[in-house]
Amino acid sequence: MTVIADAARPVAVAGVMGDLPTEVGNSTTRVLLECAYFDPSTNRATARKLGMFTEASRRFERGVDFALLPYALDRAARLIAEVSGGAVAGGVIDLCPRELAAAPVRLRAARVERVLGISLSAEQITELLESVDFEMDKASEDVFSVTVPSCRVLDVTREVDLIEELARLYGYNKIPVPARMAVSMQGAGRGNHHWESVIRSRLAGMGFREAMTTTFTASEKVSKIFGPRRFEPVRFAMPMSAETDVLRPSLLVTLLECVKHNINQRHLDLMLFEIGNAFARTPGSDGSGETRRLALAVSGRTRPVHWSGEAARWDFFALKGVLETLFSHFHLPAPAFEPGGDRLFFEARSAVIRMDGKKIGQLGLLDPSLARGLDLDEQEIYLLEVDLEPLVKATDMPSYKPGSAYPAIRRDMSILVDLGVPAADLIAEIGSQSNLVRDVCVFDLYMGEHVPEGKCSLALSIVFQSGERTLKDEEADSLFENIFGRLVKKFGVQPR
Repeated sequence: MTVIADAARPVAVAGVMGDLPTEVGNSTTRVLLECAYFDPSTNRATARKLGMFTEASRRFERGVDFALLPYALDRAARLIAEVSGGAVAGGVIDLCPRELAAAPVRLRAARVERVLGISLSAEQITELLESVDFEMDKASEDVFSVTVPSCRVLDVTREVDLIEELARLYGYNKIPVPARMAVSMQGAGRGNHHWESVIRSRLAGMGFREAMTTTFTASEKVSKIFGPRRFEPVRFAMPMSAETDVLRPSLLVTLLECVKHNINQRHLDLMLFEIGNAFARTPGSDGSGETRRLALAVSGRTRPVHWSGEAARWDFFALKGVLETLFSHFHLPAPAFEPGGDRLFFEARSAVIRMDGKKIGQLGLLDPSLARGLDLDEQEIYLLEVDLEPLVKATDMPSYKPGSAYPAIRRDMSILVDLGVPAADLIAEIGSQSNLVRDVCVFDLYMGEHVPEGKCSLALSIVFQSGERTLKDEEADSLFENIFGRLVKKFGVQPR
């Protein structure tokens, strides 16, 4: 920060704001004129730090012509003398710690032709640039050393800037457009943007609306949601305000703000999603932790009100089904879910999402105590966030696979199993027993009377099918018995 001071005290913040005692009033008889050049970046930093955005700061942070300072002083003194009848004292004090001059810029005629596609002679180049006060010196044949005028030192610093100036002066309309242009199709493939577009389309087809929020948020809000030591936020050196002093470590931070705004506006049935960057840097790690993510937020009813009956309300399993549907659209194996998640989730209704054994996200119910602190306790809010990179990497172009022409055989199984055994483990174990197992699903869950404490009753449906022949009932029965025996041995299940 720079100040302007007299012998006793500061009288102005340089390039931003003057002091009240130095203001010109009706009783002023003597005026000291000062004209200065302030470094644009320093001036901008001072104005932002003090929160003082004045006409002076906006002028100086964009840069002024330092060569005009003596002329500006003379002009101001003359106007004061002519308008108010004052007398101009003789002499000027000029304090300049170093010479203000731009470094010469090298310009090659061959480079001009390569960029613009036209051949300009050395005489044409010289004539065009000298017409707008550039000083031209020939360093060698077809190579110039160009001195930039003081009024252009901030925007003309490179050779390509001079070439752009030549194009403007020569006339864009005079630069011919070739009748044919060679276009390379190499590397056109389907990148991340394509798959993100597909995800947007699928979610919109399910009834979701896309939210677009800023990546800036408040560090206090991050600590409130995730805890003070969960992340090491990427902080701004000069934040605009305390509400935008860090980059969000999770899309859920800003998506919750969107949820709150909608609920306050009485839009209670919400299906929101966002695709964006999060900066999940953890304590002790290097870099910014930037990742591309997908976040979902749902609340209220799963569909609009209809005369046919009351709609179901969003819950953990409905949101889980949305993610499984997305994986199915991409022809990927269903993700695995296991208990866990950050502190923003209610422990009894949350899960960590894994793909090929690696954690890619989490989902669950917003913790009621946190919801109260955020003024979001009017209704349950379910959240989901996943890292898109592993999902997109595993995605490939869909391939055609003919369905089986032979009938399937279904067998149902009702078992008692410990509450600590995930249904996903049972399904995975059944599917691994034979390539004739086409589908496994849970169609009933019961806990209550006649079920021992610590256990639950699960009903599973197993579909057997061959793509080469018609299965016999005896084969299906044998497979079914083998599968049940395996579940008894590995998980200790009991028939019911």
